[in-house]
Amino acid sequence: MGTCRYVFYFSVFLLILFSNLYPSEAVNQDFRYFDLENQLKVVIVKKDSLPLVNIVLAVDVGTKCESADNSGILHLLEHLLLFRGRNFSKEIRAHGGYFNGHTDRDLAMFEISLPAANLEFGLSILKEMIFEFDVASDGLEKEKKVIEREIQQIEDDPFRWGRSRALQNLFVGHAYSLPVFGNIEFIKTSSAGDIMSFYKKHFLPGNCALAIVGNVEIPEAEKIINNEFSSLASRDIEKRILSSPAELKKTTEIQHFMDTKKVHLIMAFLAPRYKHPDYLPMHVLTEILGEGVNPLLSGLLKGGRQRLAEKISMQYIPMMQAGAVVVHLVLEKKNINAARLKLLKFFKEVPQFRFTPEDYPPGERMFVFDFLTTAKNQMQVGTEEYLERGLNHAASFARYFLLNRNLTKESHREDRLEKVESGQLRQAAAEYLSGKKHVLITILPKEES
Repeated sequence: MGTCRYVFYFSVFLLILFSNLYPSEAVNQDFRYFDLENQLKVVIVKKDSLPLVNIVLAVDVGTKCESADNSGILHLLEHLLLFRGRNFSKEIRAHGGYFNGHTDRDLAMFEISLPAANLEFGLSILKEMIFEFDVASDGLEKEKKVIEREIQQIEDDPFRWGRSRALQNLFVGHAYSLPVFGNIEFIKTSSAGDIMSFYKKHFLPGNCALAIVGNVEIPEAEKIINNEFSSLASRDIEKRILSSPAELKKTTEIQHFMDTKKVHLIMAFLAPRYKHPDYLPMHVLTEILGEGVNPLLSGLLKGGRQRLAEKISMQYIPMMQAGAVVVHLVLEKKNINAARLKLLKFFKEVPQFRFTPEDYPPGERMFVFDFLTTAKNQMQVGTEEYLERGLNHAASFARYFLLNRNLTKESHREDRLEKVESGQLRQAAAEYLSGKKHVLITILPKEES
């Protein structure tokens, strides 16, 4: 809880999910989307494969709303909302349910899954949990200690610490540079007044989206939602306008020692923001290079006689005003320089790579592997598998309707996955990876310090 789950950046799932769906046209027995008078966005989806209902409330607040002076206030507030004096956990479990909360750089998410017969209870307790909040001093001090332990765990985890430090240096001077888990000194000294001021500014119905996916009757669910949430007062929302982070002027290299047996090498590049024209091409490119069934980076660094890395991952993290690509290697110390140089050389070559048979002359196409089509198929399958879990489905809807406030039919059509072409992948590689300044974090075992 309280840490940034990058699995929640299922933005590629969102665009695939909505590539053939336009909300204003989807008012039928299986789907209903509407706004309450207080501007709370609501979507209800009937999905009767399991006798469950999944409820997710997304709030348009993240570390983008923090500063160096209150870094971690949202993380602390999330804990207090879920674990203050009243034992929400016990009540939800007594109704056969599960609940959780998550914060990231753009949004906060609160989720409940429980038997469909308990929908009214679930919505009622969610409303109380999120919109009827006040700080109790004993609860505040207790959650401060919980978060201190969480931060210590992160600082002992090579990848989580390294990724956070890489993003801090990638987005220097921007709110996205702030760690999601927060600054330990602020956490220790924060007051109830700090918490309530931040809460009242951001936790407003017009700043939220509510998604319900499950075995529900839509008219009944709509009636319950109106009964529970229509009474919430609407106020003007003070929006913080974020600019995009500045381009990196130089490559930043950081060496850190940690209690680990292996070396961790983390390389981060600036990448396109959410909804940028290069957004889907970068997702597909990342699938081909580092996320798919047989990613090219795995063959590059793990195959052949010279095995330079034991583990490899590549992650594209799109946010509203910026994006990042993070490559993570686990390797032996002797292979650090060779692996880094080989990786950078490969990224320089990707803009000339041929991803599909159409990139070759007709006579050479017969035995050429189609990387582009394979990646698209894997992404489609991954989306379907991911959305089989109702809670993921609900979270996707809630996130989508907050990140896409100005919805138009054309905006969905522009983002269809099948339209991504090989040339766009080469262009994205040239724009964001080839020869670009980056952040390099090397984490070494403590005994070598």
